Amino acid sequence: MEHWKRRTWLNLVDEGATELYAHIDWSVHEDAGTLKNTTEDKVRRRFIQWTKDHIEEEDWLGTPRFQACVSITQDSIQSVLEGPPAEKFDADGEGMVDLISIDEDQGMTFAGVSYLLPGHYSLLEIGWEHIAADPDEGEGKSG
Repeated sequence: MEHWKRRTWLNLVDEGATELYAHIDWSVHEDAGTLKNTTEDKVRRRFIQWTKDHIEEEDWLGTPRFQACVSITQDSIQSVLEGPPAEKFDADGEGMVDLISIDEDQGMTFAGVSYLLPGHYSLLEIGWEHIAADPDEGEGKSG
């Protein structure tokens, strides 16, 4: 998580948008008993419930924040640890996480940690298809 936060900060520095960092809600759901060896569908259902629980934030409902969630698996952690440090932009997307769409038809894609914020987040607004890669085709890297 610290890697992702540091990389996000550096991305915002590069974009000249550091004022946005204070507004990022790092909503993390950790539950080893429930989430260990979980499936994409289970993560999606929890995310859908989370969006329903935050209905008071309805002004945000159409925004990327409510369109996809990040799922961190042991494989994700390993890829991030084996990839470049947070201080180096990971242009090749070696450090990957699962980006799961709230829309089951859109499924999930792999996303490089260096590309998540603000990159992929801002692209979600114009459409999932601009960043999604079919994980069943090749390595499914995006970025």
